[in-house]
Formats: sequence, C-alpha cells, structure tokens
Amino acid sequence: MNSKTTDPYIKARKEYDEITHNINASKHNWQRMAFVLGAALIISITSNILTIGKAHIVPYIVEVDNLGRAQAMNEAREMPLNDERIIKAFVYQYIDMARSVISDPEALRKDLGQVYQESIKSVQSNFLDAYYKENNPFDYAQKTGTRHVEFLVFLKEAENTYSVEWREIERNYDNQVLGEAHYKALISVIQIPHTNEDQYRENPLNPFGLYVTSLSWAKLM
Repeated sequence: MNSKTTDPYIKARKEYDEITHNINASKHNWQRMAFVLGAALIISITSNILTIGKAHIVPYIVEVDNLGRAQAMNEAREMPLNDERIIKAFVYQYIDMARSVISDPEALRKDLGQVYQESIKSVQSNFLDAYYKENNPFDYAQKTGTRHVEFLVFLKEAENTYSVEWREIERNYDNQVLGEAHYKALISVIQIPHTNEDQYRENPLNPFGLYVTSLSWAKLM
C-alpha cells in the first residue's frame, strides 16, 4: 500500500474542518458586525435623547396694541435673559403682587399664588409665610379696603441683587385715603430658563424663568 495515498476519511475530515472553520469565522464576523451596529444604535439614541433634553423655549417680546394684536414692524429679536429691563419689570410685578391688596378675592389669590410660584422654598417658608400670617391681605380687603403700590427707585446693589423703593397708598371703599407709607426691599433674583414646553405651561406668566432667592422689606421712616 502506497503511504502517500490519501486516506478518504482523512481527506473528508480535513474538508469538514475547513468548512467548520469557515462557518465559525463567518459567524464571528457577523457577531462583531452586529455588536458594532448595536453600539452605534445605542450611541445614536443616547445622543438624540440628550439633544431633545437640551431643547428649550426661546421667549420673544412682540409689541401689541391695546386690543392685543401684534404690531411687529420687523423680525422679532431674541432678548437676552440678563437684560436688566426684563429683571426690573419682573421685580416690579413681583413686589406689586406681593404688597398690593385688591377687593377681588379670586384675583388676589391668583396674585399671591404667582408670588409663591416665583419664589424658592426658603423665601416662601422663611419670609412670605411669616409676613402673610401677621398681615393677612384677605382680612385687610374684607375689613378695611385696598392698598396700591407706586414704585419710586430701582437700583442694582450687587450681582443678581437689587433694591426697590415704593410708596403704598391705602384707601377704603369710599376711595378715601387712609394713609401712605414708603417701603424699601432688597431682593435677589436668579434665572432658570424653561427647558421644555411643560415647564412653560406650568408657569406661562414667567416665560424668562426668573425666581426670587432672597427677599426682605421694611418701612422707611
């Protein structure tokens, strides 16, 4: 028997091993490709989620007439959130809602709710709660009359901190002046812009995301 003659079994075994090797190699290649595609998909989804999370509403100021109709003469210009005119308007509105007393209890409740919504928790608990406990505006409106605020001075004292002076005029329901007093407040404001539409819907009256972080006021002699 010739030793060089190839054994059919060995030849078949060799061919089988080669086929098995090719199949395994192909399997491993597809597994690696599937892993790469899966990782790319995860990265893509994560990137999209982060992008969506960073999307935010950009507020615009548009001039309107006395009927509320837009009177924009050119393209609306985005206002910077640190514009002092915006902060001044916010502070004036905040003080006015916090100190004024009106005869309509529902409107008064709405104003005070807005004041609390625009104050951080420490201002609510450490200042507003104590003040309104001693000076209930609903009792004042029911028993005495109204209180009107007229602003006099607005100054920037430090970064994010402002001083405000105003005059308060108290009247009974016969429109007789009961008294006048001058007050001064020190107020700190931070800006937390809304990052999604839900936040804007929760507080549509505060589109710029301004919040009071510190507050105190006192009567001037």
